[in-house]
Amino acid sequence: MKNTFGDIVLFEIPIYSMTEEVFRKKWEQKIMQYLPQRDATDFKKINGFIHELYRKKMLWQYNQIVGYITVNASKNNDITFSIYRPPLGRKIRYDSPNKYLMEDWMCLGYHFYAEDYSDEDLIAEIKSWVSDMINEYAKKPLYADTSLFDATIDCINIKKLIEIRKSQDKGNNE
Repeated sequence: MKNTFGDIVLFEIPIYSMTEEVFRKKWEQKIMQYLPQRDATDFKKINGFIHELYRKKMLWQYNQIVGYITVNASKNNDITFSIYRPPLGRKIRYDSPNKYLMEDWMCLGYHFYAEDYSDEDLIAEIKSWVSDMINEYAKKPLYADTSLFDATIDCINIKKLIEIRKSQDKGNNE
């Protein structure tokens, strides 16, 4: 996938408004408001009804994304990083149906030249930069889900992807 600048998007790391555990606890508290002093049979029925009623809002992975970090490879051998978040000061409610547009926060200086790195060193450098971005832009209570990034980054030959991207550009320019 390419971004608006024609760079290859290597990774998109979602940023959630909270961890899944915190999200579940908040929903349990909300559900308990509807279930005061009920016996076990009533509890099961009402709990099932509430889960069905609010099912779409209760899906953590889809309702709680409040931003994302992208790792991109440019045709100029740069690895660039971007952060997309709602405008500052925008309060995100866990149970709100409203979604807000995300904007590029224009992280100047979040790039490095990849030409002089071996693939192993390049991967280590990308991991370090992603960690720094998370520490800067996804502080608690936010949660950056790096599980897919962590599981796949060591399996990708990023130098080869950059070479392919360059050769595609040369083919288009000829």
